[in-house]
Amino acid sequence: MTTELPYTCNTCLVAFHRSDAQRDHMRKDWHLYNMKRLLAAKASTNEAAAKASYEKTCLACQKAFFSENSYQNHVKSSKHKQRELRLSKEGDNASVMSSTFSLGDPVDKSQENDVSKVTDGLQAATIAEGDEDEEMTTDKDEYSSVRCLFCRADSSDIESNVDHMYKSHGMFIPERDYLVNLEGLIHYLYRKITENHECLYCHAIRNNAAGARTHMRDKGHCMIAFDAEEEQIEIGQYYDFRSTYSDGEDDEDEDESMEESGGVKIPGSDGGEDGDASSSIRKSVGHRSLAKYYRQNLHNYPTAEERADHQLAIENGEVEEKDQPRGRNQNRALISRANGGTGMIGATEVQKQAALTSERRERTRAQRHENRYTARVQRAANNQKHFRDPLLQ
Repeated sequence: MTTELPYTCNTCLVAFHRSDAQRDHMRKDWHLYNMKRLLAAKASTNEAAAKASYEKTCLACQKAFFSENSYQNHVKSSKHKQRELRLSKEGDNASVMSSTFSLGDPVDKSQENDVSKVTDGLQAATIAEGDEDEEMTTDKDEYSSVRCLFCRADSSDIESNVDHMYKSHGMFIPERDYLVNLEGLIHYLYRKITENHECLYCHAIRNNAAGARTHMRDKGHCMIAFDAEEEQIEIGQYYDFRSTYSDGEDDEDEDESMEESGGVKIPGSDGGEDGDASSSIRKSVGHRSLAKYYRQNLHNYPTAEERADHQLAIENGEVEEKDQPRGRNQNRALISRANGGTGMIGATEVQKQAALTSERRERTRAQRHENRYTARVQRAANNQKHFRDPLLQ
């Protein structure tokens, strides 16, 4: 025979019709209060007695609490703080917390006035300190070529500042050999951070300059973006690549290079209106998938004139063309067994099969060790803080 109240709580000595009511009861302060009394070997109390012993109400969250611990945990919770902050923004100047005690004396009005005066004084002092901090931040945030873009540390000169940003934050200036206006580049990066509040690497926007600097330091984005073509054009005004241009290439060399790279030569006039050959314009058009090869700058690479002179010397027999070096022979065996070799003459078929099996096992083991070493090296390389294009080194 089933009872009318199948769900019970033996601690509080109550019964329920449904299981959800029982679960709600288990979360109430009354049940938790009786559980603590049970652990202390004390008798349980009813709900009215528990409420009469202690009760506090949070007006901001519209909740009642019957124990000091539960009330303090609620006050420290993030939901309560967010609710309190939202009410304060709406213009509610009254206290959002109210404590109601069943036992105790009423609060004196003079004490409330004293507390309100102290609170107003603390708020005024906090606002004044905040204004002073803002003024100090504004004064220190003025541009200086010897001040770090990320931690605002001052150096003796601009080169020391660049060296500090490289060693402390990893900021690498690309194509430093062709940079002609270092101070202009630093000033442009400073304006990008302070005015646009933008990350120099991923171009993320933050609320203020301090947020942008914190983002770059935390994400490891203290770098200058120089991968995309738009990013190169953005800071291209501070560089001078005219020393890498070569106008003396022969037509045959240009045609051959265009055929190999899949590009097309754009014809230009050989001279200007006054016959100046230096005003001729020659450009090469190729597929954009090969743009990274067109943009690279090869150091100590012979110019077009040097390549033409070398090719002419080879054709005239003055210089012998260098032979390609032969690869190193990794096989140290004196007699080979491959392709019918005589390396295992006199051995039986069983011995030959055992030798082949042993060699195959050793090759597999060596390959396994090599794969493990490669994976370990690659896994360690994944933890590098920055990735730099080797073509820009």
